[in-house]
Amino acid sequence: MQTLPAIEAAAKAIGRPVSVLCQEATAPLLKNNPFVDEIIALSSRAKFKKSAGLILRFQFDALLVMVNDALIQGLIPHLHSIPVRMGPLSKPKMLFHYNYPVLQKRSKCRLNEAEYNLELVAALTRQEVRAKRPQLYFKEEEVGRFAEKLGDLLPQLQREAGYAILHSGMSGSALNWPFAAYCELATSLVQSGRQLVLTGMGPQEAERNQTLAAMNPQLIWNLTDQLTLRELGLLASGAELFIGPSTGPTHVANGAGCPVIGFYPPILVQSARRWAPFMAAGKIFSPQTGCPQTYACAETACSHFNCMEQIAVSEVLQAIEAFWGQGE
Repeated sequence: MQTLPAIEAAAKAIGRPVSVLCQEATAPLLKNNPFVDEIIALSSRAKFKKSAGLILRFQFDALLVMVNDALIQGLIPHLHSIPVRMGPLSKPKMLFHYNYPVLQKRSKCRLNEAEYNLELVAALTRQEVRAKRPQLYFKEEEVGRFAEKLGDLLPQLQREAGYAILHSGMSGSALNWPFAAYCELATSLVQSGRQLVLTGMGPQEAERNQTLAAMNPQLIWNLTDQLTLRELGLLASGAELFIGPSTGPTHVANGAGCPVIGFYPPILVQSARRWAPFMAAGKIFSPQTGCPQTYACAETACSHFNCMEQIAVSEVLQAIEAFWGQGE
C-alpha cells in the first residue's frame, strides 16, 4: 500500500502505466489501477532464474526496486541485462547489482515509507513528484457484488446507520494497544449504539474477535477469515471508521478512503513517523514517552513499559466521535 503513491508518480512522470513486480498475496491490491500496465505476481516459492526469464521477456528499460526483500535479492543477479537498475542501497552487496544505487538510510525513520518510495521515483525520473494518498480502485459491479455478499454475511447490519471496523489483532511486528483497551472501547461504542464489524485472519485473531463479539451480539459482527484482501477494502470503503494497530489492513482502509484511528509504538523503526498510513484522515495515537529504543521494545527493562497502556480509551472515543462520518 505504501508503494501505490510511487507507482502513480512514476506512471505520470513517464507518461504511461508501469509494470509492477509483486508477491501474489498483494497483487489484488493493484487490480483496476489505471497507473499499472502489467502485474507480474510471483509466489514466495518462485524459482528465481525461471522467474527472471519471464521478467526479461518484457524487455524493460529500467528496474526500480522499492525494498531489498528476499524476492528481489534472489532475482536481481539474473536481471543485469536491464539497462537501468535502481534501488535503495540498504545492503552493501546491492552495489554489485544496481548501477544507480540510492543511499536513503531508512532506519533513521525521518520520513514516511511512502515518502522514501517517492524519493526513489524522483531519482529515477529526475522530476519533482507529487505526493498523493494511496488509492484502491473498485468498479461498480465489484461494489455491487460485495454489497450482496455483505448482506448475506451480516443480514442484521444496519448499513445506513453506519459502522466502524475494529481490527484488534496483528502479526506482532510492532507493539499493539492492550486487548483490554480494545474491549473497553468496544463496550463504550456499543453502549452508544455504534455498530462494529470485526475483521482479522488466523486463530489468534479469531479468538480475540470471538471474545469481542460475545460482548454484544446485536451490535458487534464477526467477519474473521471471511474476507479477501479486496473485500476488506470494499468493507472499509463503506465504513465510517477503521480502528486498528500498525498492520496491513490499516493501510488497506486508508486506500479505500476510510478515516483511520491507529495505535503505533514509540520505538523508532516501528514508529508512526515511518509506518503510519500515508496522508490518512483520522488520528494516530502513540505514547509520548521519549522512547530510547531503536529496533525493539526493552520490555520490563524499560521504565515506561508497557507504554501502550498510556493511550486512554477516553481520548480514543473523542477522536472516533470527531471523525465519524468523515469518510469519502
